[in-house]
Amino acid sequence: MTSNRDLSEIMELMDAGFCVGFDQFGILSIPGIPDDEEKTENLLKLLRYGYEDSIVLSHDSIFDRMGYVSSGKPRYPDMIFKQVLPALRENGILDETIGKLTRDNLLKVFE
Repeated sequence: MTSNRDLSEIMELMDAGFCVGFDQFGILSIPGIPDDEEKTENLLKLLRYGYEDSIVLSHDSIFDRMGYVSSGKPRYPDMIFKQVLPALRENGILDETIGKLTRDNLLKVFE
């Protein structure tokens, strides 16, 4: 759901009992798909709406396509730790909530 701009659609799924994944940070800019900043802002909005128990935050970074080097922002395999988690903390998201997003909710999915 990371690339979905329609937050009402994402909330509808979570309200129906689904756990959604936010895992596409660091993917090259593709027309029509939010950049990392917008993805982070959407995640923050959902957390502010109270969906912390229905989101799994994981890392699914893709660097650059073979034979193509991005002239934009560099992509790293630890982007979620260097960019996303600090942005969440800077916006008041507590470590307890981050633990739910990165660990607890995933464990519930696999139960």
